[in-house]
Amino acid sequence: MKLIREEIELTRHNVTPAQFTAYVRQVLRKKSFTWICAEDINTREWARGGDIEFDIDNRKIGPEHSACEHEKSVSRPYFSQTYIKNWDGTVYNHIMEFDFYDEKTGTGYFYALNTYPDSEEATADDVINEADRNEGKKDMTTNILPYTSFDYYKRGGAYAVRMYTRRGDGYGVAYVDTLKEAETIRTNYGLAIGLEPEPTYKDFAYYPTIWKWDDDTNHYDRMLGY
Repeated sequence: MKLIREEIELTRHNVTPAQFTAYVRQVLRKKSFTWICAEDINTREWARGGDIEFDIDNRKIGPEHSACEHEKSVSRPYFSQTYIKNWDGTVYNHIMEFDFYDEKTGTGYFYALNTYPDSEEATADDVINEADRNEGKKDMTTNILPYTSFDYYKRGGAYAVRMYTRRGDGYGVAYVDTLKEAETIRTNYGLAIGLEPEPTYKDFAYYPTIWKWDDDTNHYDRMLGY
């Protein structure tokens, strides 16, 4: 299987953390990547860090019992990493760190990598079956696909519903033909992980978003209001 590789690496010296995150957001907006969102780069959350860290190698239990081959998540003050290697060889890696010179300034480093199947070789069912070899179902209320890559290229549906895991360490994508199907998945998935039908600001990072295929630009565009 041929893989497409997209990556970005940024470094800035003699800046504050806020200046560095602003720079990263600015670059990401210009790049227009769909697999990483500029608005997810948040100075306060990055500075605070998290309380969950894990590094799990699933090779011993195999694809029948795990969504991916290797998954790692680190969230500490001014250092974060999310690494996911899927069974099909695709990889997502996101690193962001800051080294202080003094109390205010230092060097910021950002790296993001995403690999995904060539659109001419992969189909929607290929992607879904790689993420879940047990069932291959599209019903996101019972079968969450947390590590399926989301990219520019159409995977067999006019709409894509991007669903974030409650841990915030990955996401899944369902591809459907109608907006009604997309709305149903969006609502049911939100309720399945304990969110309100209309997301609050706190829950927005985890709430499903609906993307619509645009033939003119040849990629999915986020629909307004989601």
